[in-house]
Amino acid sequence: MKRRTILATPLLAALAVTGLSACGSDSAGTGSATGSTTTLPKSSMNPVDRDKISDGGNFTYPISSFAETWNSMDAASNEVDYTTVRGTMSARFINTNESGEYEIDKNWCEDITGEEKDGKTVVTIKMNPKAKWNDGAAFTLADWTNTIKAGANADKKFNVASTEGYDQIEKVEQGGDANTFVITFKSTYSQWRGLVAGGPARAESVKDADTFNKGWADLKKASDAGWFSGPFIVDKIDKGKSVIVKRNPNWWGETPKLETVTFIVQDPTSDAAAFLNGQIDAFDIGVNADNYAKAQSYTEGEIRRSNSLMWRHFTFNTKAASLQDKAVRRAIVQYLDRAQIAKSDMAGMGLPEVTPLNNHSFMQDQAPYKDMAEETGLKFDQAAAEKTMTDAGYAKDSTGIWAKDGKQVAIKFTTLTGVKVSENEGKQFQDQMAKFGIKVTMAPVPSDQMSPTLDKRAFEVIAFTWAGTPYPYGAINQFFNPSSSSNFSGMDNAEVVKLINTISTEMDDDKRNQAVTDAEKIVWEDPQILPLYQRPQQYGVKKGLANFGAYGLITPWSIWENVGWVK
Repeated sequence: MKRRTILATPLLAALAVTGLSACGSDSAGTGSATGSTTTLPKSSMNPVDRDKISDGGNFTYPISSFAETWNSMDAASNEVDYTTVRGTMSARFINTNESGEYEIDKNWCEDITGEEKDGKTVVTIKMNPKAKWNDGAAFTLADWTNTIKAGANADKKFNVASTEGYDQIEKVEQGGDANTFVITFKSTYSQWRGLVAGGPARAESVKDADTFNKGWADLKKASDAGWFSGPFIVDKIDKGKSVIVKRNPNWWGETPKLETVTFIVQDPTSDAAAFLNGQIDAFDIGVNADNYAKAQSYTEGEIRRSNSLMWRHFTFNTKAASLQDKAVRRAIVQYLDRAQIAKSDMAGMGLPEVTPLNNHSFMQDQAPYKDMAEETGLKFDQAAAEKTMTDAGYAKDSTGIWAKDGKQVAIKFTTLTGVKVSENEGKQFQDQMAKFGIKVTMAPVPSDQMSPTLDKRAFEVIAFTWAGTPYPYGAINQFFNPSSSSNFSGMDNAEVVKLINTISTEMDDDKRNQAVTDAEKIVWEDPQILPLYQRPQQYGVKKGLANFGAYGLITPWSIWENVGWVK
């Protein structure tokens, strides 16, 4: 199942579903990121030392679709599946461990520091001289210059997933030598770690909007051109069917234990059967009791699961006829029994009971978390929902449906075909709304059409998972900034945009957290995205596979050299 990412903020995951970024350690700042529920382990990956892992072999893993573009900065490529493929061959300047602590990856960087000078944040990146692009070329100032220009997207021609951070940069310069780069922001910038965590794009790969938007369609060509930097390179591609990566002969770090990794494209509804048949070595169970039962029955496999930063939600298209009225959306939030939806989704998997998530930025055990449903009066209260509708001039007609000016409140719920959690949540929404007096019809689309459906805003209500990162402060910007390609609801609020700037530039933790809460209050009072609950990571994995599974807060692409088969 697909997942969208929150970049240095969230990835999108539909069936299970966008974060997979990371940032710096002690010299890069001594912060850490906290995760979600403590009732599950922090990670479950069968950790094994390298000397106990065989050299060679292949690992086969499914992805649900083949990307039209493989540019990690492109909104159309902001999905967990695509990030998983890219992760085998991408730079990682800063990682997080299972406790969410930031660690500089010494394969790429000797040091990363951030300091305030004259009211501006200045970040100095000291590269490992051995670090190269996959064709052996050195990292250059042009790489950073072109990346920042594309990311800032001043001319609005680059299809970037988010301009967050890039539009705050004043300049980037060469440091004291060829391996040092200095980034100066226009003012203070609290989220600099997330911005530099994955390093720059190759200069040639983002040199202009045409290359940025269209030049990444051929992954093999991009790999051969040296547009990646990591332990693997693309070996073979069967377009639309599979991607095979192999060891990078120019890799300067520890040799990957696996000889190859094969990513096969298949409908996620067939993942469990493929796992039982030995056609794949692992798969994301997601929130799916059938998948869980099948994985549990496989004698050659095991289930690995952990806490996570993933959360299910409903996105409302505020341009849809019946959803343009804020009162309708508020009443829906008040009426929905989200605890029941969570219970229904996770039935039969032996998972701890969860409570509704009432924040877009922070998870429930993160210190700054506040229950915004309670604070804004939009907690579960079905009597209040009835009053919200009547106060807004709605009344139930002879069929029991809310109507106003002769028009019934009717909504289409987009489900992803064959994705049980999506279909279940659609059915739960439909049933609860029928009792409330809102007509809901199902609008199924194939799971591989999730991205186009979102990007074209061809939905009224849709459910998927956001896979967050250890950098929560960019979430409001990604979800609710009108300039963001991930603003699928269509929200446009000047006060929120003002607060987004405060969140980006405020260095005092308490003041920054208050700005997040102030923005959260606005987006709760005018509902656009309704969080449902935090969900765990669950993977079915063949026994004997080391260092792979439910990674929790661990930077997923930091593991690939050590994934392999136990001797």
